[in-house]
Amino acid sequence: PKPGPQLMAFQKVEGWPLIAVVGIDEAEAMAPYQALARSYLAAGILLSIILGVAIFSQLRFTRRLRLANRQLRYSAQELQAANASKDRFIAHISHELRTPIAGISSGAELLEMSLEDPELLEDAATIRRASTHLLEIVNNLLTLSRGQADGFRVRVEKVALPELVAEVCQPWLTVCSKKGIALDRQSRVPEGTQVMGDATALRQILQNLISNAVKFTLEGGVKVELTISDAHVRVTVSDTGKGIDPALLPGLFQQFSR
Repeated sequence: PKPGPQLMAFQKVEGWPLIAVVGIDEAEAMAPYQALARSYLAAGILLSIILGVAIFSQLRFTRRLRLANRQLRYSAQELQAANASKDRFIAHISHELRTPIAGISSGAELLEMSLEDPELLEDAATIRRASTHLLEIVNNLLTLSRGQADGFRVRVEKVALPELVAEVCQPWLTVCSKKGIALDRQSRVPEGTQVMGDATALRQILQNLISNAVKFTLEGGVKVELTISDAHVRVTVSDTGKGIDPALLPGLFQQFSR
């Protein structure tokens, strides 16, 4: 066979009329370099594939992130619009409620000035106090809707607690009497004792507790007790109702949990 290209090298031997000639095939001589070149080429291709996949993944992630940001921006705008609508609704309802409540309160005051029967006077006073409390709640809602408070702010003021408890219990005496249960108010706190707190919030909390106690008590009665210990006053509302299912206790103090 015809030999392929060869690489030739020679060197003259000093002192001798002799030349040494060595030849090697070009393919054999370049084989190690070609193998190394193929390795580099394969590594380059693999690295290009990996880099391409990484770039594609990054572009895809960036696209999804932009889409998520766009949806989040739209959701935030919708939420702001819903909150604005809710605030407008609360403000409107609050304004609409204030007028009839004020009328009820004024009517109750006129009754107090014109009535002479003690029982009727007490009923008129109960209506006036209840309407005043309701008006305070409505005003709190209006304040919240106007963005003038981050929620309901607690007003720290002096509160005559025994008198406040008596006022809250008074309307429930008739309800309990008609239902055939007792409402027992016991106080170990001297009349005129003042505590620091929010009268509106205290009145509303006590109103809710007594309301639930009366609602779920079919026989026996409800007891509201005031005690004092270590300069602290405790108000306890207890009843003889069937109580709460233990399975429902974890959700007892959750918002809007029934």
